[in-house]
Amino acid sequence: MEITQWYALFAPGKTPRPVIDLLNKTLNTALADKDVVRRIEEQGAVVDTSTPEQLALTVKQELAKWKGVVLKAQLTPD
Repeated sequence: MEITQWYALFAPGKTPRPVIDLLNKTLNTALADKDVVRRIEEQGAVVDTSTPEQLALTVKQELAKWKGVVLKAQLTPD
């Protein structure tokens, strides 16, 4: 069984769009550096950049998927 984890950079909900765009651009620039990618991959991670919209869609899909798992398994916080 393969376990997939993903990491993302989040900002507060009311962060102005120009700030979001600058953060995304800066992060993607850093993740384009071969040395940075090599160091991340040495830790067992895979670098995959995206846009804020793609991240929002991924989060929405993951929440829906795991909500279904929790409901089906009848899990509770206890």
